[in-house]
Amino acid sequence: MKKAIVAVLLVASLPAFAQSDMLERDRQLYESKLAKAERDLAFDRAFCDLARRNPSTAACERLQKTCIHALESGVEDGVRRSYGCKN
Repeated sequence: MKKAIVAVLLVASLPAFAQSDMLERDRQLYESKLAKAERDLAFDRAFCDLARRNPSTAACERLQKTCIHALESGVEDGVRRSYGCKN
């Protein structure tokens, strides 16, 4: 009888462990996407600044596209503005 109760409790608790694992993986994926978006902004801002010395609209267009992507990825407004993104 005790073995049956332990088995039922074990089976009942498995979904809770699986769910917490899944939530942790989702959080890590979100944070990695957010960090990548911030790195992309920094790189494209430096690329645009370099291109301003030698006029190139392609570099600044790339920065604006990256700003849009950063906004969609959830990068904070202050971080985006510090890299030259407009609203």
